[in-house]
Amino acid sequence: MTEFILSGTEETLKPTITLLVAIYQMLEDRDIGQFVGQPLVENVQTMPHTSRLKLILSSVKSPPLKAPIGQRLIQAEYQIPDINPKKITWQGVKDVCGGSNGFMWGNWLASANLDNGRQMQAYGSNADEADNMMDRMLTLTSAKVLSRGCTELKKVGRRAKGQGLYREPTRVYPVYFYIVNTKRINRVETRMKTEEMVSKKRSKLRGDYLERGTSRIPLYTSKQPPNFSAIMRKALDFSSHDDS
Repeated sequence: MTEFILSGTEETLKPTITLLVAIYQMLEDRDIGQFVGQPLVENVQTMPHTSRLKLILSSVKSPPLKAPIGQRLIQAEYQIPDINPKKITWQGVKDVCGGSNGFMWGNWLASANLDNGRQMQAYGSNADEADNMMDRMLTLTSAKVLSRGCTELKKVGRRAKGQGLYREPTRVYPVYFYIVNTKRINRVETRMKTEEMVSKKRSKLRGDYLERGTSRIPLYTSKQPPNFSAIMRKALDFSSHDDS
């Protein structure tokens, strides 16, 4: 549950409360990168991705993602390119992250070069943790591994000076995941532009994140969301025909 603490007179607080509620409803279960800092349409149109699955893990088990006073909040993001739709289940994605117990994140980096020209990376507290995380992530991609490696990122040089540059071993837990479907994004973008040209009005499709992929799907819960199957059917639709 998210809480806001406001102070002021009733007259000054009323418009502020209305604005906060509107912003919260707009951002709820959305990744902020879908609004700013990540030009999603332009990005996927220049990259031959079919799909990507993004995992969000945190040192805090569930929202609000805020560390206790005096402690550092760790948030780790992992990407899996060209996912295999048949392997994507809610429990399966959660298990890749170590299940409810998560796994130990840290300063060891496992990497895998794939036959689609891309690379996957996974951090762990030691070589085994990093390699095991990579093994689990690879079960969700349709790409084949060409080569693999695992390296310790030692606490020397810049990493020795800045806390943010060195990954102290920390247990992280699965919080969210979402899918970016390149074909669906391009289809909806084309349909949106056509609709705007015909009507000369802003398309109703703008901001429709279920059409473009998925909003953030929670992994911190004990059960999958009730609408998970419907979300996945749309997010994993790789057909060329725009029938929605």
